Amino acid sequence: MGDWIKYDVNLPSKTEVVRMSVALGMDINAIVGLCMRFWAWAQNETSDGRIRHADVTLVDRVMGVAGFGKAMEDEGWLIVSGDYLKIPQWNKYLSKGSKERGLASARQAKKRERDRHGDVTEMSRSHRDKSVTRAEQSRAEHASHAKSRAEERREEQSSSKAGAPSFEPALSPADPIAAAGFASRGVACSLLAAVKGRDGTQLFDREACVSICGHAGVDEAKVEWAIGRLKSARAGPKPIANEAGYLRGLIERQEAPAGDLAAIRKRIMARNVGVLKLSGEPQKVTG
Repeated sequence: MGDWIKYDVNLPSKTEVVRMSVALGMDINAIVGLCMRFWAWAQNETSDGRIRHADVTLVDRVMGVAGFGKAMEDEGWLIVSGDYLKIPQWNKYLSKGSKERGLASARQAKKRERDRHGDVTEMSRSHRDKSVTRAEQSRAEHASHAKSRAEERREEQSSSKAGAPSFEPALSPADPIAAAGFASRGVACSLLAAVKGRDGTQLFDREACVSICGHAGVDEAKVEWAIGRLKSARAGPKPIANEAGYLRGLIERQEAPAGDLAAIRKRIMARNVGVLKLSGEPQKVTG
């Protein structure tokens, strides 16, 4: 088996990814791919999470996207210190030990599955004794693994209190945004959740986002169109008294011009294709 890194299935829904998408003018899926490429590259460059004699300019050059290193730094997923870069929580997610723990957990799960489905009716007494020994060993391994996970959670809570960024899923599997349905609708929910009012507060909570994006015909393009209309209205001479109600009305009740939606979908597709064509030279993929 070739080398590999862990992938968080909720990565596309993280608010950090949405903000990077807005800052770089790139599609959500493109940002996810760039993040995975960056962590895979970093894994080959360091064994302790520190990349010596490097800065965000080097990251831009390696990834082929101008501004990507700074965007990672702004979201707390990359720390610039002197003449080196540091990957937060390296030992938990990208180190050799973290991967070995993941493989060990998978092996233990397979072993428990085999033990449960073994043919116990034809076992000899010695085989039964060995089975009992294996079961005891499996329980001991499981208890050890559970203890290790508890220690990791305590360490993470401690790091979180100290202000360290976390790579844990921003949304749990039971979260409504993560379960919103099709990929485009899930991205639409993430985009909507990232919209803030003039006072800097979030316009919609997660339940409201899922309710809005659950309407027929609502997808990533429709939400982008509505957000664009909101930005245009903000620039007008008359202030909007209820921005949340205005934006929700655009998405749920107003039909967007077919030409506008087609242009937005074309732009989204172009952003995705642009990432696939990245060369070694830094470039800015714009919307």
